[in-house]
Amino acid sequence: MTMVDPASLASEPLLAAIAWSYLAINSTRIVTYVPQIVAAWRCTDGARAISLLTWGSWAVSHFSGLAYGTLVLHDAFFVAITTINLLGCCSVTAIVAAHRWRLRRRQPVAQTVPAGRGTPRHPPAWTGTARLLAAACAGALVAALWLQAPWETAPAKATAAPPMAPLSTAALPPPDALRADATLGLPYATQGLVTTLLARYEAAGDETALFEAMLVLDRAWDQPEMLRSGLIQRVVQTYCPHEPLLRHFWMCDAGE
Repeated sequence: MTMVDPASLASEPLLAAIAWSYLAINSTRIVTYVPQIVAAWRCTDGARAISLLTWGSWAVSHFSGLAYGTLVLHDAFFVAITTINLLGCCSVTAIVAAHRWRLRRRQPVAQTVPAGRGTPRHPPAWTGTARLLAAACAGALVAALWLQAPWETAPAKATAAPPMAPLSTAALPPPDALRADATLGLPYATQGLVTTLLARYEAAGDETALFEAMLVLDRAWDQPEMLRSGLIQRVVQTYCPHEPLLRHFWMCDAGE
């Protein structure tokens, strides 16, 4: 897990102010739970003035935030703040649910029981909410785990392009003759010269040959013969990602 230091945002005044306010407000938030916890604890009427559904939903919300911060954001600071809020909401929810259950047990049965039958047993009022909260927490955890799996395996999907077949220069004239003809603007010579130079680079790692081939491609890339040859695609897929020499050529610029 990582932790964002608000002091590292000194160059961004607005972001720094937001980060420090989040830190200050949420660090002291645990204190604000204490009065509600004490009030709920002292209630003798089943804490009827406190909504069990509201506090329970807040607990579920913070539980989902805890799963998100742990499995997705990997932010220890966010997880710590969310854990504090989760504990506060769960404390109030548990106290209120316990008071409701005790009050339910103390209340007499308000109906006449027919002869031969036992006292009807009603489930405590808090059981429905407790089941709802448990189901929601389990659903949030399952959803977080399910969403985490594709993100963990995403880098493995980025596979390298399949290797291309070696360039063949057996039927081509010598490089000097190709240079002379390419200077005259002959398309076959330009394509042949680039092929020869790239083949020399692939065979011996001659960066001078690669640089010359790129200069020729830069001048003649729009020739129909060059576009059909596949040499540009070969350069972009095979050489651009790994050869620092080509980082200044427009063909290797990801934005082009």
